[in-house]
Amino acid sequence: MSNVAFQTSTDATNVKSIEFKDGTRLTFEQAAKLIKKEGRLHYGPYIKNSVRPSTGVLEEWQECGNCIEPLWCYNPIKVKRLHNSWLTICISTENDRPSEETPEQICNRMVKYLRSWKRR
Repeated sequence: MSNVAFQTSTDATNVKSIEFKDGTRLTFEQAAKLIKKEGRLHYGPYIKNSVRPSTGVLEEWQECGNCIEPLWCYNPIKVKRLHNSWLTICISTENDRPSEETPEQICNRMVKYLRSWKRR
């Protein structure tokens, strides 16, 4: 492996796309379109009233069907897994930023956030 390839693969701030552990990729624009299509987002690492967080949309989370509280899915089935842990934390942190926003407003903010990555 060349030194340049190694440097690019380990440079967390040089992210050009969203990669998944199954080898698939999304551009930031494609990710923003998925979030926009979702229309509503929820805070946290779970599904509430069938509303997923941004990582849940990108990883295609599904309700497990075994949760004790029917309105909350604490152990969603994750069809895909984001490959870059650093980027996962960035997306989750922005999604979970404390505010009084509605699920629709969170969605709009996340669309803008993901599109901002295109210019980095």
